[in-house]
Formats: sequence, structure tokens, C-alpha cells
Amino acid sequence: MIPALKILLVGSTGTGKTTSIKTFIDAGITPMCIFTELGYGAALGSTDPKHLHWVEVPAAVESLESLASKTNALMTMDTSALAKMQDVNRHRATNMMKFVKTLNQFKCERTDEDFGPVASWGPDRVLVIDSLSGLIEMAWIAIIGAKPLRDKPDYGKVQELVGSQIKWLCHALKCHILLTAHVDRTFNEITNETLLTPALPGKAMISTFGMYWDEILMSLRKGSEFMWSNSVSGADLKARYLPLGTFKPHFGQIIEAWKVKGGGL
Repeated sequence: MIPALKILLVGSTGTGKTTSIKTFIDAGITPMCIFTELGYGAALGSTDPKHLHWVEVPAAVESLESLASKTNALMTMDTSALAKMQDVNRHRATNMMKFVKTLNQFKCERTDEDFGPVASWGPDRVLVIDSLSGLIEMAWIAIIGAKPLRDKPDYGKVQELVGSQIKWLCHALKCHILLTAHVDRTFNEITNETLLTPALPGKAMISTFGMYWDEILMSLRKGSEFMWSNSVSGADLKARYLPLGTFKPHFGQIIEAWKVKGGGL
């Protein structure tokens, strides 16, 4: 039997990434979601709680005291002094640890059911992380807290934290994985081209990030029509199971293609 699917769905806000998660249910796959951003309730709240589970782990919100301190620092200190500042309270930003603990013990906040560690799941489930942007923001808060400026070494730490988590998810799990991500424009100095890529914390991750995924799709919206594509010109996309082209936003077609090539529930 071939490994479960690893899908990266990239797109701008409002292109239906979160709403499309429920199409896994039609394919007999149970979405097990970790939401790092708000707004999922409007898209998925009407689904049957027996068939779609979730945990909310948003990036921590700064306290009003912290925000006031940062505002004062930005207004009164020069760039050199700001770069040297440290947030001694960043240990209070515990949401990154909640994310890791949820991977070790997924307790649904809809039904209060405990589904154990995600590493024990099979391909009848899909671990959904919606989205990468929220995970990156969590990592920034864990590394620098409310520090006003992000220094070059900080980027390396955030890249290592996020990158190590993605590597573990893609290498260790037997269930399907879906990661949603916002889109960014990145200049490739080798080809002198500007590519549409997932929004990542620094250029160092871009060249290797795509290697972990079987399918990298872009979600699009034209007027009231939603669609996916793996053939957008100038976009860093990938197709192992679907043919090149434009598709309806439904994960069932990827599941069926996976089954044809030897996948099974």
C-alpha cells in the first residue's frame, strides 16, 4: 500500500480553502482539524460533529500592556536599540506548546472526544492544519514574543521551528495531511523570475518546502466561481496524482486517484 496523501493548498484569502475541507467527508475521510486562524465556524460549523473534528490553536494575542509597551518603544527608540530589545514575558505565549500537545493527544473541542496521538491514525483520517500562516505567527511569538523588530537570527530560529514540525508531520504520520497556506510572491535569483509560492518565514525555506508534498494546488476565485489549479503560470505547484489542469474544489478526486495508484483505507 502506498503512503497517505500530503496535500498543500495555497491561495489568497477568500478563495475557499477552509470551506473545501468538508469535501473529504464525501470521500469517506474524517477531517481532524487544527485551526490556527479564526473564521472556520462560518465555513464548517454546519457539518456533522461526528464527521469533522477540530481544535482551535490560534496565535496568541498580545496583552494590552504588551501592545502599549511596544507602541512606546517604537515611538521613542532608535532602530539599533529596538533590535536589542528582548521580551522577557514570551514564555507566557503557550499556544505553540498547545499545538505540539494536540499532535500528541488530539481532543476534539466539538465533541470532547479524545482521539489520542495523531501518529496512531490511519488513512481513514486527514490531519488538517489551517493554516501555515497562523503556525508561523505562533512560532514568531514563541521565539521573540512582543519584541518590536525581527532580527536576522530570529528568522533562522523560526524557520527551524516551523520546518522541523512540517518534516515530522510529513515523515511520521500514516494519515493524510492537508496544510493550507496563503500565497506570496518570491523572486528567484537563479532564474530571474517571480514565483507565486506559499508564504514562508524567509527565502531559505522556499527551495526545499515543496519536496514534502504530493500535491501542491492553488485555490482561485473568479467572481462567484471557485476552482483549484496545478498549472498556474509562474506558480510553484506540483502534481503526482492529478493531471495538470483546473479542477472543482473537491478532495474526493485526489483520494480516488490515490486509490487507483494503490492507496487504501
